[in-house]
Amino acid sequence: MFFDRTQSAVKRQGQARPIQTHMFPAPRAGLIANDNIANPNPESATILDNFYPTAKTVRLRRGSELHATVDTDGGTVFHLTTYEFGGTAKMFAATQTEIFDVTTPVSPTAEPTPAVTGMTAGDWVSSQFTTTGGHYLLMVNGSDKMLHYDGTYWAQIGLNAAVTRLNYDAETQTFIAGRTLTGGTSGHTATIQSVIDNGATGTLILSGATGIFQDNETITGSGGGGSATANGTAVSVVGAFTGVNPATLTSVWEHKSRLWFIESGTLSAWYLPVDSRTGAAVEFPLQGVFHKGGVLTIGATWSVDSGSGLDDLQVFITDQGEVAVYAGTDPSDATKWAVVGIYQIGRPMGRKAFFQAGGDLAVITDDGIVPISQALQKDRAALSAMAITYPIEDKWRQFVKQDVDTVPAFEGVLWGLEAMFLITMPQIIGEENFCYIANSRTGAWARFTGWDARCFALLGNECYFGTSDGTIYQAEVGGSDNGAPYTGKILMRYQSLKRAGIKNATRVRAQFTANRSFEPQIFTLADFSEDLPTAGSNTMTETTGVWGTVEWGEFVWQSGGIEYQTFSVWETVQASGNFVAPGVQIVSGITSEPYVELVGLWLQYEEGNIL
Repeated sequence: MFFDRTQSAVKRQGQARPIQTHMFPAPRAGLIANDNIANPNPESATILDNFYPTAKTVRLRRGSELHATVDTDGGTVFHLTTYEFGGTAKMFAATQTEIFDVTTPVSPTAEPTPAVTGMTAGDWVSSQFTTTGGHYLLMVNGSDKMLHYDGTYWAQIGLNAAVTRLNYDAETQTFIAGRTLTGGTSGHTATIQSVIDNGATGTLILSGATGIFQDNETITGSGGGGSATANGTAVSVVGAFTGVNPATLTSVWEHKSRLWFIESGTLSAWYLPVDSRTGAAVEFPLQGVFHKGGVLTIGATWSVDSGSGLDDLQVFITDQGEVAVYAGTDPSDATKWAVVGIYQIGRPMGRKAFFQAGGDLAVITDDGIVPISQALQKDRAALSAMAITYPIEDKWRQFVKQDVDTVPAFEGVLWGLEAMFLITMPQIIGEENFCYIANSRTGAWARFTGWDARCFALLGNECYFGTSDGTIYQAEVGGSDNGAPYTGKILMRYQSLKRAGIKNATRVRAQFTANRSFEPQIFTLADFSEDLPTAGSNTMTETTGVWGTVEWGEFVWQSGGIEYQTFSVWETVQASGNFVAPGVQIVSGITSEPYVELVGLWLQYEEGNIL
């Protein structure tokens, strides 16, 4: 039989093309920006905002709640730190000029009384240190006296001046910090650092005392700055610090029961005797070790397996990215202290741009976040492939090249309870604040937007962050950002669906697991667009176990008294292109914590012509 090819082709053109379906699994691999865009990881995302990638899927992040306000005028919270020892757990926040105890504020909106005042810079570096005498918190910033906290009292450590504590009673005039205290009988003097005033009684923190004040002698502050009776004799808080001015120290850390410091603007480190908080500091010059100049920026301990167990190595890093690693116990004895090697990494993004990850030390550089263990094995060019930030390498490099403000940033914290690593990012004028987060077990990355995080701290099992407007928030609590809604955004990686030609997207099915009803916004984009539709308003139900009108499934279970359910939503979409990607947006503005996980997206489409 004769076959009419032209007639058959016309007939096929008039027929409806069959509907195809393609599954996009939940992007549990997180953001990936460095693989083949024509053949991407199917479990990755182009945009993943306010979703946390778990080992199985992605979940909508929880909200944040105002915890404290330390500057009602809107100054930046430069540093958060904690003191935890025995049954004492405290958190402190630093502004430009003051230190505040923000462990349990009376009101989250009222500025508390500062614990320490009179500072000139807020960008502190802190370290906890335990000796045979107790547990202490030390803080330095390169501009002000070193701060010392013993669980009860704060002291400011200057050069060649011991700090003492003197109780008083029978107060007739309030003492003022900064005035000179004089003993009426002994004639001894000291500078009043701070005052703990309990009315008629209290405690003075003194520095530079010329002798021992006598019990029951009258003590007065200069210029009418206080009057009372000494109640006992002075007690030592901390001895004198000598060798280098503590106000010039920019970093502090503990290494093998010894405190180490970095001197501002130099290539010199300093160390104290073992088990000592003060005393005679000894210089450890590194000018002949580093070849590119610059200044010493980071010092830290790095734990490695030496073959007979873990061993702690000393690490020094300059602002040029040169790394010197030392092994040993006594830097004053060449037989007990030796350099392991000199290595090169990217330039560190500040003096707090590092964190401990298990036994390894990770440094936040302009090349990405680099484990020191890899620096010993590869040159800088090969290190980028081993960086923790390798999946988001392109986005990272684009960001660090931009002009950002001068607020200190690039500070990481590892939140072990949530298997979450969070890193502050500098603010870019005119753009939304965000911080990068990663699953510390899988290495999958995402962004948390709307969090103006300038610094992080962990207190117990909870995570907090300080902001550029003088506030501290608790992270991952509730279902709103202190009453304001936030939007979870997912745009899958673009795919050709393994077919050449145009794909005309028609419908998307999204499947979720959740503990409450909500209405997701489902969409599809084409040919690498990142222009997401405008998010709607909060449509999430406050009460758990209340299901809406969407197509809910039959699988229901309870955990911890909360009912969970799987459900699917179909949405008609319109998008045409050679590459297509479905997406979803969810707005949360509720009080309680939402639990929402995306299982996957199923895209239905018709095949078009090959162009």
